[in-house]
Amino acid sequence: MYSIIFIIFILGLFIGQWAYGLVLIYEGHRKFKLYRCPSCHYFLGFIPVLSWLFACGKCSKCLRRIDVRRPVIEFVMGFSLAVVCLALYESWYVVEIALFCIIAVIASAVDLKRTILPDTCTLGGIGLALLGAWINPEREFISAILGVVYGGGFLLVLGAVYHFIFKKEGMGGGDIKMLAWIGALVGFRNLLPVLLWVSILGTLYVIYAVIRYNKERKSLLGMELAFGPYLALATYLFILFSYPDSSFFIFSIFES
Repeated sequence: MYSIIFIIFILGLFIGQWAYGLVLIYEGHRKFKLYRCPSCHYFLGFIPVLSWLFACGKCSKCLRRIDVRRPVIEFVMGFSLAVVCLALYESWYVVEIALFCIIAVIASAVDLKRTILPDTCTLGGIGLALLGAWINPEREFISAILGVVYGGGFLLVLGAVYHFIFKKEGMGGGDIKMLAWIGALVGFRNLLPVLLWVSILGTLYVIYAVIRYNKERKSLLGMELAFGPYLALATYLFILFSYPDSSFFIFSIFES
């Protein structure tokens, strides 16, 4: 069993390389060579994470620093896929959650850099989640449909209220689509515990941001915050620790 998990981890590292390339494309870098330095085109190596570590994070020829997101994305991808497979190895649901991890890591990396969630990730995720609910006997298609409606509708209403009070946009369309995707993936009955995880992570981030920006004498007002990564991480934690089919299941506040 653990040998299979290790193989999945290694496979995830290479998927992370491919994911990093997609992140660059989403950010507008149309011409790049994944395994070569963007400045001198010197070969950087193709072994995930280790190539970056052995080179001390920079090109050995021109000494230009290599994007630290590359090994981070590679490791996060490998680790998240391995843990999900370990938690849900007895369920067909593992395939859907693995696809969610791959797409969510890509979308989150773009969101952290540009505060934009690509439509191909969110809308494509909705389509895959609905398809999974339709063909997976362990899931309910109607629950997935309602998850899209309630998930997207919740943030849509919340954004409208925020706009009415503060006269400015408070919730991006990408976040609305992503929660609709999550609703399709977990079903509408599980949206509340996912939102509970989101509130916990969001509160921790706001506390960190307030401390950080107070030290830098900056204001949080008017700043764009990437909400997508917290939605993705909250869903991931829910699947691991609050979803009854998970071998890591600890608790569920709401009945699934």
